[in-house]
Amino acid sequence: GAVRQWLCVVPPSVLRGRTDAARLYADVRTLLAYVPRPTSLEFREIGTALTAAVADEVVRAGSALASLSFDRTCVSDAAAEIFARCGTNTRLSFAGHVHQHGSHAIVSGRGAIALVTCGAQLTHFNVSVTNDSITDATLWVLSQHCPQLQHLVAGRVTDQGLIAVAHRCPGLTHLDVASIGGAVTDKALQEVARHCPKLQFLNATNNTGVSDLSIAEIARCCSQLQHLLVSVWQVSDE
Repeated sequence: GAVRQWLCVVPPSVLRGRTDAARLYADVRTLLAYVPRPTSLEFREIGTALTAAVADEVVRAGSALASLSFDRTCVSDAAAEIFARCGTNTRLSFAGHVHQHGSHAIVSGRGAIALVTCGAQLTHFNVSVTNDSITDATLWVLSQHCPQLQHLVAGRVTDQGLIAVAHRCPGLTHLDVASIGGAVTDKALQEVARHCPKLQFLNATNNTGVSDLSIAEIARCCSQLQHLLVSVWQVSDE
């Protein structure tokens, strides 16, 4: 009993590297036989082996599932729509690239939207490395359906998507929008400052549109800020 309780958070090594779909399906069924109510699952280095059938097994057992992570693992639209049925998720994370018989996006825009549409309890959303599939449209849906969002790591988005999140997710405490070039500017970060006063962490490095204007607004409005990361050339000494 004690071992099962500890394994509610399933270590990444348990399912790591299962790139054969049939083997992954069998291993997931075995895992769920021993850990029938996991709270956290990470699929790491699975490639394209994560099928809708695997997602269905997880969701049918996942009434307590709070965290799903996909690292170098493709989540098809069909699998995403099944995972979306598990409305208890508070954390979703997508990372890495998959190069298996060609290049694949970790999750499509449609798949991500399906997941966040059913994510009323979502507090953490990490979509930093997803090629071009996650856009402002995803963040807009996120802002409409996930008002409890606290932690956002996003790439390939612009001011429009970030402003939508700022206006609807006032509890945001962690924001990482590094290395987006000129897509995120002072305009968006000023809105974040004005609408997200609980912000504690901001990474806006390597963004050509970020300057003293937004940094000053962050400093004025976000009294709980503890970590501010910007590139030297983005701001002046003042």
